[in-house]
Parts: sequence; C-alpha cells; structure tokens
Amino acid sequence: MTLLILLLSRFIAYPCPDLNIPVNGARVCNGWKTDFGRFCQVYCEGNYSLGLQYDHSQWYVCGSSGNWIASGPLPNCTGIHHNLHTCLSGYLVYRDIMLTIFVNFCVTACVLRKSFLFPDLIITSQVLNSQPTYRFKDCADSQEKDKIQLSYIDKLKTSNYNYFCDNYGSLCERTNVDVAC
Repeated sequence: MTLLILLLSRFIAYPCPDLNIPVNGARVCNGWKTDFGRFCQVYCEGNYSLGLQYDHSQWYVCGSSGNWIASGPLPNCTGIHHNLHTCLSGYLVYRDIMLTIFVNFCVTACVLRKSFLFPDLIITSQVLNSQPTYRFKDCADSQEKDKIQLSYIDKLKTSNYNYFCDNYGSLCERTNVDVAC
C-alpha cells in the first residue's frame, strides 16, 4: 500500500500558487492546461517599466511540482520607461575634472559618449530597447487586452516553452490567455 501511494505521488500534479499582480502592470499567463504547466510574464502599463535588475522577457514557469522558476513574487512596474528616441536634458558633472556641462542629448548619443564621459555608466540593451510588446495603455480596454494576449502567444510560440503550444495547438490562442491587472 505504501509503495502504491509513493508511486501515485510521483504522478500527481501539484497546483501552482497564484503569483501576485504587479503594481502598474499585468500578470499574463496561459489559461489552458494549467494543471500541466503555467507560463507567465510581466507586462507594464504606460510609461512604467521593470527595474534594471529585471528583464521583461523573463518567463515565470511552474510545472507539476507546484514550484515557480524564477521564484515569485513578480516584480512591480515601478521604473520609468524612456523611449530610445526620447531626448534627455540635464546637468551632468564630469567627475574627473568636476566640470559642469549642460548637455541636451539622446540616449543613443549617451551610449556613444559613455566610454570617455561616463566610464562608470552601464547601459544594457534592455534599458535601450523600448520593448513596446511588453507595454499596454489601459488594461480595461478590450483592444489593449487583445494586443497583450496576441503578444503573449507570439512570445510563447517562439520561446523554449513552445512545446506547450505544439502539444495543445487548438488551445494555444488569444482567448485562452489570462491577463490579470
């Protein structure tokens, strides 16, 4: 009897605990076959973005063990997003000669000048990419929700988890994507 229980416990799927809904954002997950796996991402509203230590393309995955990888909670959308083409103005201090320089420059110019003006400045491709597919204007708007759902399906189909769409093709569609804001 104990052996039978032990064997059955290996085939029982444990439910995945719900992840939080990010502040200023949305939790976007598959809404089909959730007992076989949950695949979630974070989308941000308006001009909000994830902090620099997070990546919008990160998948939060939970399988039959009931454990999330990467572990939750989901990050909040609390950073301010700057479009690549948005110009920034400000006073910058060149730290080696303490000369205050007034500069009106674009982020792209900043990257070109970073090696000699700002040697400690670290700008990653994540910061520079506007990542519009991870953004929405109003989660209550049905057209915006449709865009989020379509974006999610596209990303899932091209991810390392594309087998979930391959195996359940008829369910892998926009209307089965769970968007929680």
